[in-house]
Amino acid sequence: MMRSLSDIAFSFSTLSADPTANAGDVQEAEAAAAVADPVVPEAEDAAEEGDCPFCFLTPCVTAHPHHFLGAGQAACAANSGNRRVRYGHYWKVISNMNGWRHTRYLAKKRQVGEFAVYHRREIMPECVLTQVRDLYPNPPGQAYMGHKWE
Repeated sequence: MMRSLSDIAFSFSTLSADPTANAGDVQEAEAAAAVADPVVPEAEDAAEEGDCPFCFLTPCVTAHPHHFLGAGQAACAANSGNRRVRYGHYWKVISNMNGWRHTRYLAKKRQVGEFAVYHRREIMPECVLTQVRDLYPNPPGQAYMGHKWE
């Protein structure tokens, strides 16, 4: 019999002093907590055929056409701002796909050495950078700024 989370929470508030009497409630609560955990499970984190090597998602976050990308434009100095807006949209898409919580991504972030928590500061995958830079390029001779940490 599966009980709701509110029933389990009530069971915890009425636990008896005898630890053996509450074993079923404790096991059920642990199982419910495991289901509610938003972190991507380990089984899904193994590299699989079809995983993008940059964003670690299946399919790659850039595989589907996104309306926010627009049609792109010719190389100009204003494209820096255009790219920033598109990176923000991709940040949200990857967040909705739990890409920022993927254990392979977190391992990559630790390896870079920037594991401090910054608001909306993540390492944008190379697949996203390539797609957005192809649509909104810099003028010839102007280098890309790269990732700016706070």
